[in-house]
Amino acid sequence: MNDLTFDALLNRAYQLYQMEEYVQALDLLTREAGQFPEQAQTLYFWRMCLAARARRTALAIQLLEEALAAGHWYPEAQLRGEEDLEPLQGLAEFEKLVEVSRQRHAAVQAKAVPLLLTLEPEKESSADLPSPPLLLALHGNRSNARSAVDHWRPAVDLGWLLALPQSSQVGGPEVYIWDDRDWAEREIKEHYAALCEQEVFDPRRVVVGGFSLGGELAIWLALSGAVEARGFIAVGPGGPLMREPDNWIPLIEAGRSRGLRGYIVLGEQDAFCYDSAQALTQMLWARDIPCQLEVHPGLGHSFPREFRRSLARALEFVLRD
Repeated sequence: MNDLTFDALLNRAYQLYQMEEYVQALDLLTREAGQFPEQAQTLYFWRMCLAARARRTALAIQLLEEALAAGHWYPEAQLRGEEDLEPLQGLAEFEKLVEVSRQRHAAVQAKAVPLLLTLEPEKESSADLPSPPLLLALHGNRSNARSAVDHWRPAVDLGWLLALPQSSQVGGPEVYIWDDRDWAEREIKEHYAALCEQEVFDPRRVVVGGFSLGGELAIWLALSGAVEARGFIAVGPGGPLMREPDNWIPLIEAGRSRGLRGYIVLGEQDAFCYDSAQALTQMLWARDIPCQLEVHPGLGHSFPREFRRSLARALEFVLRD
């Protein structure tokens, strides 16, 4: 498995999780963890959850202790809200470690601020040329804006102003999350207001994009009207709304009269959101919101290798009259 990618590893572990093969998934992640030292925090958490599911309570607590000893930490809401960790709640050893993690998170969160990266297209000399469209691209959960830049950068070559907000919700060292949607909406609205004041773009040609939970948030922002956009581009969209697709219906009904269009890029092997993305696409078409679904064979929960081409198709589709 030397050519195993991190995304493929998590995808396989999640498939085993869905089959309730918790011990097998735990063994897989434990065996392969050494290949991905930069993902140690995430892998500790997954292993902790799988150990708890497998009723290996002592091991789950040991893994959290090891993670903290290695300098990692997790927001208290993550440790409290994860259903897999329910068997650990109230245990003295677990509660002591949660408090250590909470204090570390609080210290970092107190200093966190939202960031916005912008990349401008090459300026033309003629003042008669139209203002560029805007792509507002959201990083995935447990990521950051800088790691997302290269995926979305091809939009700049196509003449788009690219803006990448970074959440101020801290999920770990140098990683940020969108878990609190109200918080995320408030920050993104502030970013958009700043863009309107500081950058030149065509407000009639705004598209919101994102990956994973950032993709779900992009869909929500477009459908809800929180950002006045022509539509959305979502890559592997996942999150609480995607897990319960019927929850989209009120938003779709509210947005159907605004001429929105959507584009979803999905891996055929994406165990996290393949079925839910299919269901959402059908619901959108059924309510007069065109949404193209582009499925990539063999791809898991990640960007396709030739995302540049996918992005060009997506931008053209969403802006189509």
